[in-house]
Amino acid sequence: MSENWEPGDLALCVLEQEDWPAEVQPGSIHTVGAVWHNIPNWHDPEELCTCLDLVGVRRMNEGTDDEASYCALAFVKIKPREADEFDREVIAAMAGQTEQVPT
Repeated sequence: MSENWEPGDLALCVLEQEDWPAEVQPGSIHTVGAVWHNIPNWHDPEELCTCLDLVGVRRMNEGTDDEASYCALAFVKIKPREADEFDREVIAAMAGQTEQVPT
């Protein structure tokens, strides 16, 4: 699950972590705010990992000496495909537009 993470990426949480907040659990999708490389792993400080700050989600233990971002290994990057004609029609219908959206 190693990805080349960048701010703005969409991250799908795929691993359950008991000590993480309810909003960061399997199936939740987040926007990456910042990426930190070579950070000691929370559970094994000898292991270095990439960590993610998630937009709108507080860091674990924020404001303490144990403040931590979220280990990137618990996420996969969502890579949306280009919208096709069907997607544009659905978006237009959801927006209440009655005519087709031009391509």
